[in-house]
Amino acid sequence: MEIKFDTDDFSPQERVIVCKKLGVEDAQLNDTLFNIANTAFHEYKTMILEHGIPATISALREERLHHLILHYFKSIPHESEIRPLFQLSASTCRTLLRNTITKNEMLFEDILNAKIQSILGKPGGNAKNGFSLEIQSELIVQMFNNKITEKEPGLQKIQLLGGTAATYECAEDTMELLKKEYLHE
Repeated sequence: MEIKFDTDDFSPQERVIVCKKLGVEDAQLNDTLFNIANTAFHEYKTMILEHGIPATISALREERLHHLILHYFKSIPHESEIRPLFQLSASTCRTLLRNTITKNEMLFEDILNAKIQSILGKPGGNAKNGFSLEIQSELIVQMFNNKITEKEPGLQKIQLLGGTAATYECAEDTMELLKKEYLHE
């Protein structure tokens, strides 16, 4: 099946606004909108074939984000990437992402593992006592710290490195645990 739509329906001002909100250049707009339309198609297909319309707005948002992760982002998005699509506050987007991932954890296992492997596969060594990790998702930080608490509660949790926005300090023994649990080393 082929789906076509015409972006000429946007005024020049609307094109600029849409590109800015989606974080894409004008030349990427058609492909980006195609991916969003493809996501909507899969969302409606699931709704029609499986379980109908979700009963609450929060369930509808979770369902929509679930399909966006699978068909648009194709990875775990940062909370800031969700904001322009849902036009919600940062804290609401964070909660929406956490709830969606938690509810569909088995479905997102490959996507989560790829994100985690990319983080743990390239640790830096400039932290005071251990490793530094670049983690832009608070959800991943929370997952790491939950795993540490569950498996080895005596280990130090990963912590934001002072003066940085997304660099976390990870002690050597904590890194060993995370690699063992997530990379099976």
